Amino acid sequence: MKIKTILALSLLANLFLIIQWVRLGNWAQEDRNAAADLNPPSEAEEAAPAAAQDKEVPATDMAAESVPSSDIVFNWETLESEDYLTYIDNLRRIGCPEETIADIIKADVGKMFKQRREDILASLPEPEYWTNSSMGGFFTGDDLKTFRQLEEEKQAVLKTLLGSQYTPGTESTLMSVMADPQSLMQRSLGFLPEGKSLAVTDIYRQMQEEMVQLAAENQSGGAVDMRMMSDLMEKRDQRLSELLTPEEKFEVDLRMSELSQTLRHRIGGMEPSEQEFRDIFALQQKIYEENQVDLYSSNRDSMERRSAADQQLSAELRNVLGEDRYKDYTLAQDYQFQELNRIARNTGMEREAAVQAYDIQKSAQEAFRQLQSQPGITAESMNEAAGQIYAETAAALQDKLGAEGWEQFENSPSAYWLERMKEPRVRVQEQPTSLGVPQSTAQPAETP
Repeated sequence: MKIKTILALSLLANLFLIIQWVRLGNWAQEDRNAAADLNPPSEAEEAAPAAAQDKEVPATDMAAESVPSSDIVFNWETLESEDYLTYIDNLRRIGCPEETIADIIKADVGKMFKQRREDILASLPEPEYWTNSSMGGFFTGDDLKTFRQLEEEKQAVLKTLLGSQYTPGTESTLMSVMADPQSLMQRSLGFLPEGKSLAVTDIYRQMQEEMVQLAAENQSGGAVDMRMMSDLMEKRDQRLSELLTPEEKFEVDLRMSELSQTLRHRIGGMEPSEQEFRDIFALQQKIYEENQVDLYSSNRDSMERRSAADQQLSAELRNVLGEDRYKDYTLAQDYQFQELNRIARNTGMEREAAVQAYDIQKSAQEAFRQLQSQPGITAESMNEAAGQIYAETAAALQDKLGAEGWEQFENSPSAYWLERMKEPRVRVQEQPTSLGVPQSTAQPAETP
């Protein structure tokens, strides 16, 4: 909860304390008056020396006399309690509205879980910038699981405490973390002196603000001018070059540049080692700079430059990586493999399961192509053979991906090729035989 809101709630709660303090003081005076009417003073009490009545009473005694003999002492130390249920009961006893109680408890519980979140962040190692793990390398799957569990615990606590006043939170613990780019960047910039890491964070923050402003200005005018976006990147890189040494600038680019983000996504299925990622990135950055590749330009000249640069990169990487790893590099960029690898990763399986599933897919697609190329095949034969390929392929994929992985695959767009085997689109054409009797023949359908 924002600090202004918390302060407002605090002031409101204090106002309730003052009102209740005055009301209880008035009630106490009324009780004493009523008691005096029922129990008039004795003659001895009436004859008490006037000097005693004129005696000055210390302010502390007067205050004590004005407070009713109740267990409640109206200060925050008494209202607050390590036991939240007691805390809530104390707030209700002074007449605090339920909505205000809910806001106070949400703010207090939020503060407690924020500290736990920060403790978790502080305990995490530096992100593995060379991996295509969740959130662009900032968090691993285990990290995300920890944040989800923390959010579930927070919501369970609030639901228990607030009852009917509970409403599910709209901002998750993970989104709270992601909304704080400075803490995320600091995790990635631990290799820099603190002053420089804060300066780098500020440069990126300013660039992001300028991008948001640019997008807002172009909201009614169509797409954002990519040339202007590219200019913002150049401006940022110039500021970074002025701040950092060449070695420091390379390390920042390796972790946070658009080129590194694209590379992480593109070759994630290769599962590169840290050194492999550094080698690939360094070579790609060098070649792109030599060819003056603009990532944010889509004109014909820029596209041709990028295509030439990528061809040069592939040729040189074969020597850098070796033949086996180069095959992994090219496989990682195949869309169909990326989908299978994503499913395997989501279900906790190793990359090898995705590789084997990809081989099964390629074999099935090749078998279906050969089936379609058979001359003179009838529609009935085509359907029967295609159905057999479908059944065998589906069983093999279920075995490799597991029940959960198979379900995800079936419900993904990447399964379209298998569904087309299940019900092949066969075009039938009537052709006369030597006896003049028409015969149905199937024409090859489009290969999935």
